[in-house]
Amino acid sequence: MKRSPRNPCLAQVPHALTSAWVAAAGLCLTCLPSLAQDAPGSRAVNVVPTFAATLNYSDIQGSTVQANGGEFVTRLSPGIQMRSRSGRIVGSLDYALNANFYSRNKASQSVENALSSVFTVEAVPSFFYVDARASVAQQALSAYGQQNADGSLRANANRTDVLNLGLSPYVRGPLADVGEYEVRLNAAATNGYKSINADSTNTGGSLSLRSRNSGAMFGWSLLASQQRVDFRAGRATDSGRATAAITLVPDYDVKLTLRGGQETTDVGGFERRRYDNWGAGVRWTPTDRTLISVDADRRYYGTGHQIAVEHRLRRAVFRYSSTRDASSGADATGVGQPVTLYQLYFAQFASLEPDPVRRDQMVRDFLRAIGQDPNAVVAGGAVTSAVTLQRRDDVSMALVGQRTSFNLQAYASSSQVIDNPTGASDSTEVRQRGLIASLSHRLTLLSTLNLTGSMQDTLATASQPGTNLKSLALGWSTIINAHATAGLIARHSVFNSTIDSYRESALSASLSLRF
Repeated sequence: MKRSPRNPCLAQVPHALTSAWVAAAGLCLTCLPSLAQDAPGSRAVNVVPTFAATLNYSDIQGSTVQANGGEFVTRLSPGIQMRSRSGRIVGSLDYALNANFYSRNKASQSVENALSSVFTVEAVPSFFYVDARASVAQQALSAYGQQNADGSLRANANRTDVLNLGLSPYVRGPLADVGEYEVRLNAAATNGYKSINADSTNTGGSLSLRSRNSGAMFGWSLLASQQRVDFRAGRATDSGRATAAITLVPDYDVKLTLRGGQETTDVGGFERRRYDNWGAGVRWTPTDRTLISVDADRRYYGTGHQIAVEHRLRRAVFRYSSTRDASSGADATGVGQPVTLYQLYFAQFASLEPDPVRRDQMVRDFLRAIGQDPNAVVAGGAVTSAVTLQRRDDVSMALVGQRTSFNLQAYASSSQVIDNPTGASDSTEVRQRGLIASLSHRLTLLSTLNLTGSMQDTLATASQPGTNLKSLALGWSTIINAHATAGLIARHSVFNSTIDSYRESALSASLSLRF
């Protein structure tokens, strides 16, 4: 049964979880410097305050809902960056508070948050660990509502801050002389600022046993997990799964996996049902620069899969990926979640730099050199209030030259509610497709010119008209000194919809400081 969002007890759940997280995060950050320097020779935590100011002039034409004409928008963005690359805490934190001031529409003045944080804490050496993550990003409330091009400061009631929090303590160690064990707990929460449809919690745990030598010709693993997903605007569901797997390595560049087990869940129904699971996977690395990985499993919702094909040249990376899986709202890495430019390059540079800590710095230095915002969303999702079946296909290419770099990503995604025991009409499949291409050229050692084009289509259904967004932006950025960067961007966007079409022309000037 659908619960009322006005329930005062339920209304306190996300806020209570948020408060608990803030307290835990504060404790971790207090201990961070000492823990990070426990290892001999380790470096101190690097904390850098930041500040950015942006002046934007935007001219809107063709809108039938909002006022047309020009308007100045000022954005002030104080923030902080933190890096810990050694010691007992490893991870990074990037946060900025974006305050937007509108010259004409005072009611649109707003404060937005941008946060990306991932840390791993080795609380007890070689035994007890804690994974912690937190993120805040703008997401669309509806895939069929008004959409903005990335970087646009136009007020949009269809967008809201969505907070994702996750905490996962676990222990691992040897299992006699035959294998290893890991016992893990996990808790996650999602909270939307403007709508309770984004609010959910995800709690559970898992126990895994596996053979010790991962490179042996034969290996085995056992996994048992339990999960509870509770949507504030929907209902709670429970799932459990037990799986056994064997791995075969007939050659050093081929790995085969066979899986089998059972799961129970009440997703899609009012009573828990039992389903047989089986699956297989192959990982093939014919060369040091080529990877082909295919995994498929028969699950309660049908067949799920994960496919990755990657080929790396000296200065280029080509990648195809495809995922089909069930997703909950509290899963910050689910296929329906927004994908930022940082995440895109982080995945593409995996073969260039396997170490995630060094790769993080490589990606951030690269994006800063070409004048790109690491938090820029290249493929957004929309909030959901139930467990959904989501598929996403991506084709991406990155060419990194001495002075010129090119990036292209094309994607197609679909999402459909599968927890719909009452047969409600809100389970229509939502399909989106789009692409983003960026060409960057370094004019001098300090200045870069960047041209970016993007397109996003939300396909029409029997009950919802489709939308189309196209945008073209030309930007220039320069490094003033080690602490300051300036930029200028001209952008033109066209949004087509039966609800509110518009054309936007904008010019932005920005100054970014690192103290």
